[in-house]
Amino acid sequence: MIYLTMKHSGRNPQFTEITDPDFRYTVSANPYARFLEKLPRRPDGKTYVHLDQEAESKRGLWGAQFALSAERAQPIHLEIGCNAGHWILAQAAKDPTAHYLGIDWKFKAIHRAAEKAHAKDLQNLMFIRGHAGRVRFLFSPGELNSVRVFFPDPWLKRAQRKNRLLSSLFFAHLHEVVTPGGFLEFRTDQREYFDDVLKMMEPGLSRLWRITERTHDRHHGVDKSVFLKTVAPPEVTLFEKLFIKDGVPICMLRAERLPSNL
Repeated sequence: MIYLTMKHSGRNPQFTEITDPDFRYTVSANPYARFLEKLPRRPDGKTYVHLDQEAESKRGLWGAQFALSAERAQPIHLEIGCNAGHWILAQAAKDPTAHYLGIDWKFKAIHRAAEKAHAKDLQNLMFIRGHAGRVRFLFSPGELNSVRVFFPDPWLKRAQRKNRLLSSLFFAHLHEVVTPGGFLEFRTDQREYFDDVLKMMEPGLSRLWRITERTHDRHHGVDKSVFLKTVAPPEVTLFEKLFIKDGVPICMLRAERLPSNL
């Protein structure tokens, strides 16, 4: 996974990678960056969206953003690549006793997701506009109860695969921020990508994650004509429905976060 930002300008500009502690987001000219700052606030006065470096200042404090107390700490779940929030909006509405964070790189998508959360008055949902490769700078150890990664960009060309989000290093970083006993769920329509992830996790990451579920066809045997009429988020994502309609098998794995001393 490679993403660079210029550290300082001049004759010899230096660049930092997304996983570097010195990485800083650049100021964006995207008009939705400004629109995000003008979104209505939650009834408690807090914002629905946290941006870039400001989001990283909340590391270890996400419970406080949801007004959680140490005596009544509800779980916090993260969806990486939430897009306009179709899945996470439905999941947050279905599970009001837990708290949800969606992260996406696209300003417009996050803006739309936050608008919908406000319209639905969802108090257990917030969003982050940022890069998921920064997870260890966004969250403190054990701050999350689960992470879901649904249909990330597969970067299919061999020369592009270095850009894939999921890597051994990324899984190690997720292990830091998910609490022991928490879980990771990954879905994709790309079997080659899925098999690459399996190879990373077994045996290379078997001390960090234990795969508890896996399948190359999550909806094997379902009657597509009936299933598509009745199923909706959060049971499936919108991408997932399109793939089912086209007869594309969905690969899925779920892995438990193991204690660090194993």
